[in-house]
Amino acid sequence: MQRPQLPVIDFSSFDPAADEGPAWDATREHVMQALGTCGCFEAVYDRITPKLRQSLLEVIAKDLFRLPLETKLKNASDKVYDGYLGRFPNLDYESLAIRDATGSEAIPSFASLMWPDGNPNFCEMASSFAKKLAELQGMIRKMVLQSLGVAEYHEEQMQSTWHPLRFLEYGAPGEETRKVGQMAHRDANLLTAVCQLNGVDGLDVETREGE
Repeated sequence: MQRPQLPVIDFSSFDPAADEGPAWDATREHVMQALGTCGCFEAVYDRITPKLRQSLLEVIAKDLFRLPLETKLKNASDKVYDGYLGRFPNLDYESLAIRDATGSEAIPSFASLMWPDGNPNFCEMASSFAKKLAELQGMIRKMVLQSLGVAEYHEEQMQSTWHPLRFLEYGAPGEETRKVGQMAHRDANLLTAVCQLNGVDGLDVETREGE
């Protein structure tokens, strides 16, 4: 049986500051339909270029997750689901988080914990990625609030919003050990963007019908 396909919605033609027009209205309807039926969709946003994605992946895979455990533990936090997560007995999973990646000091502060020189290359790429992703989320949030008839609260809500950026690495289930990278769960925040940087389809989403 063929798996159901997620709706694909292209936001590339919009200015991040846009909030009206026929194309905007049509895309907003598509967004709300997708959220109503699937709870999610695949977003296309060419401001996050393949080159940026690949370059950031190489740094994360080769530099960040290969750091000694004692270094990664500097990112640990006493807040739930914040900071470093890993060393779970039944999960082949490890992740690090930047609490508010669009803030001016968040990414440099994180980099200074991980690398002696602060890794300016990582900071530049991660900052660009986080800001462009926040642009996309801002447009989606605006569309949702407009559809709900409460668009006047968009700016107020954006001012109280912070954008955590989490890097995850997990192994594929093998023939002998069927460990999963991440357990089934529901995110509690309003919007989550999952970017599979390496091009491997590693994400399953359960539809409202249980598929």
